[in-house]
Amino acid sequence: MQKKIYTVIRYLFGAGMTFFGVANLFQLMPPHTFPGNAGILMTAFADSGYILPAVGLTQVVLGIALIGNRFIPLALLLFAPVVVNVILFHVFMDMASMVMALPVVAVTAYLFFYNRSAFSQLLKANQHEII
Repeated sequence: MQKKIYTVIRYLFGAGMTFFGVANLFQLMPPHTFPGNAGILMTAFADSGYILPAVGLTQVVLGIALIGNRFIPLALLLFAPVVVNVILFHVFMDMASMVMALPVVAVTAYLFFYNRSAFSQLLKANQHEII
């Protein structure tokens, strides 16, 4: 049963990430407006021409990996900085819309937890002698 739940979540989240990543890359949806400093920051990100396309490409990579069931730990590691920044952005800049970010954070945490054995070596202290 747990494997079926994981598979459904993997496909749905992968499809969502692919859709929103493509929409981000090709600006297929109107941009969300943020209040105050959050709006200033998002405008700067959009004007840079770099950050938002990079996030969109990362979303597409994650989505394709999840749908194809390939390189999922690597894709999750690439997506982790995006999720951390989403959390920090909402905590410090736009707490009112944090509720929209929580499902992405929760699903990403679930996927990390489900694939935790792939990350076990990353979480061990270095036990090799430095030469």
